[in-house]
Amino acid sequence: MVMSSRFPIGVATTYKQPIVGFCCVILLSIYLVVTITGCQSTSSTRPPRGGNESPVYNDRNDPIGSVSQASLPEEFIRRLDLAHKPHFRVSPQNIRNYFEDWPSQQRGGFDRDPSNYVHTLSELVLNALHEPLRAITHVNNLRTEDQSQRRAKVVMLSYIYRWLDDCENSVRMLVSHEPRTEAESSEWSERIWSVFDGPCVYRSLTERITNNLTVQGWWDLAAIAVVSNSLHERAVQYRRWKVQYAQHLAARFPPAFFRTQHEVPKKIALLLPQSGPLSSAATAIKNGFFSAHLDTSVHHNSSIDVYDTTTTEITTLIAQVIEDGVDVIVGPLEKDNVRRILEKSAVSVPIVALNQPTSGSRLAPQNNLVQLAQVVEDDAIALASQINTQNLRRVLLVLGKDYWCVRAAIGFRNTLDDSVVVAAETVLSDLSRSTENVARLLNVTESTTRQTDIARVTRRTIEFTARRRHDVDAIVAFVDEDEFSAFSAALHYHFAGDIPVLLAEPTFRNVSRTGNYADGATFTTTPAQLYSIPLTTQIRESFADASVLYPLYVFGIDTYRTALHIEEVLKGGSVYGYTGYLRQDDNKTLVREPIWGTVEGRILKPRKHIKLREGLNRQLF
Repeated sequence: MVMSSRFPIGVATTYKQPIVGFCCVILLSIYLVVTITGCQSTSSTRPPRGGNESPVYNDRNDPIGSVSQASLPEEFIRRLDLAHKPHFRVSPQNIRNYFEDWPSQQRGGFDRDPSNYVHTLSELVLNALHEPLRAITHVNNLRTEDQSQRRAKVVMLSYIYRWLDDCENSVRMLVSHEPRTEAESSEWSERIWSVFDGPCVYRSLTERITNNLTVQGWWDLAAIAVVSNSLHERAVQYRRWKVQYAQHLAARFPPAFFRTQHEVPKKIALLLPQSGPLSSAATAIKNGFFSAHLDTSVHHNSSIDVYDTTTTEITTLIAQVIEDGVDVIVGPLEKDNVRRILEKSAVSVPIVALNQPTSGSRLAPQNNLVQLAQVVEDDAIALASQINTQNLRRVLLVLGKDYWCVRAAIGFRNTLDDSVVVAAETVLSDLSRSTENVARLLNVTESTTRQTDIARVTRRTIEFTARRRHDVDAIVAFVDEDEFSAFSAALHYHFAGDIPVLLAEPTFRNVSRTGNYADGATFTTTPAQLYSIPLTTQIRESFADASVLYPLYVFGIDTYRTALHIEEVLKGGSVYGYTGYLRQDDNKTLVREPIWGTVEGRILKPRKHIKLREGLNRQLF
């Protein structure tokens, strides 16, 4: 493995011994630095590397002299926090902006000087962007002199583990620090909960055995956030949790998520087509919606009325249900109806639209309307973000014959960094020719053609084995299950089974089938697909068409959860859905962050963390 070019303080290097005169000069320089007070070291700002660098979120980019020595570890933590806003899409360049040339090393000071310690941490942050595992080892070996240095070390390690999607170690690291004051305890409780403010929360659905009661308490608390359908149910479950963990940090200093209080909507209008091409999908969504309503462990008096969108023009229907005194409107499902609503003035009642207008529609978002849709573009964006953050620079693209594959490919390409190259692309239009298609993709066909040409020119028989290309870091495939099976077999036939393969959620969507899959593939998916959840298990057993329309049933559950948390959502809050973690973008659309699965032991399992490829220096970011 290639060593990073950045050497933190304390990393041994080898140099020739200086001559005696040069040593005297060095000793004299040290003496002058120690005896002369009031001097401070500054360094020139490194010029930007290009015009596309992301701006610093906070204009406090303090030089070393404007932050007191004792405050440097806290300033280091502040910069880490700012570099990770927004937390759902971390920019490596933003991290570099905060830590390149900060702080300037006090080279004449003592080893215990806070500036030297923080300088070391800052260098290791930059190293971790390339070699996270090595950086973790170096940080763990650093000795701390006080509480503030210990805090800085713990926060940094927690962030690196989050880069690796290692939620368990991120939580464990933060729990290892014991806050001293009430103010620090409140802040630390929020910091630990921030790990669960995203897809990490779904790890709580896995049975775990730990000897650390505090760690177990945090994961049990996360499970409450996932399984609670309503805010009232969440509050009741939290009170029960406090009885079991009375001395827990989150019991004494509850995160803001568990302090939130809103009224549950008393009357909900569900607007769905009862006939036409979308009627089957609407029925599945409605069944999921009512299943979630009946599943809640805490009784509330919400009533649900269903309205048919095929018999009445949508704006007229909305005016009608508002007159009926509803608190929230869920629907419509049709794209055209959503567009018509956005074209009109905003109404007084919150609306959860179940689709998005056709791409390219330039309609201004409405403050009282959120758009919730289960679209493959969310998976494509997640795949592209994974390519970007793992610093994979050359990828191959494989598409299936279905239209969703084209949509996903467009979203994927639009999200890729400019530095990422799609080296080649193929479409699996005929499964019987999959081996030939993959051979062309891997340049095996080109290698065979060269051998044939050489043999013809030299008029000699040449012993030859076709070689596949070795200039790609990963393969991204938007294919269905059968196409993946054929494509995977062709990869192994051409000795390319070691290339990482990334897949989207539809590949393994068909829950009615099981199969033996080649190990190593990574894929986006939904929590309801990989985890055992009582409600979704009941749906599979209760509805005959759940084997085919299962994702729409789960979408119905998320629709219900969004409706019951509508006050939170309208203020920018997120929803822990069973299709994924739902967060808002600037257009008031609830974007779905999927979870990640992997194929291990020839079966589908949740991915525990990002697995780094050995021998590849560009490990992360």
